[in-house]
Amino acid sequence: MPTLSYDREDVIGRWSLEKLELLRKYLAGYLTVLTKQTWCRGYEYIDAFAGTGKPKTKDEQRYVDGSPRIALSLTPSFTQYHCY
Repeated sequence: MPTLSYDREDVIGRWSLEKLELLRKYLAGYLTVLTKQTWCRGYEYIDAFAGTGKPKTKDEQRYVDGSPRIALSLTPSFTQYHCY
């Protein structure tokens, strides 16, 4: 059975950078729509594959915000966050 190591860095490529930017745009739009709904009192962000939250790019060797940090940085914000 493989062992999991939580002390290693997440390294991501170009496709993952594009995915994170699309996620940022999607979540911003999603929150904008939800906050205008009178029936919606709260909205939760659930990320089952959150990773470290601060991956390093392969090409540029720089750290970028991962999906949990993107979700936390948005305004308006979610009312609850669940990252695993």
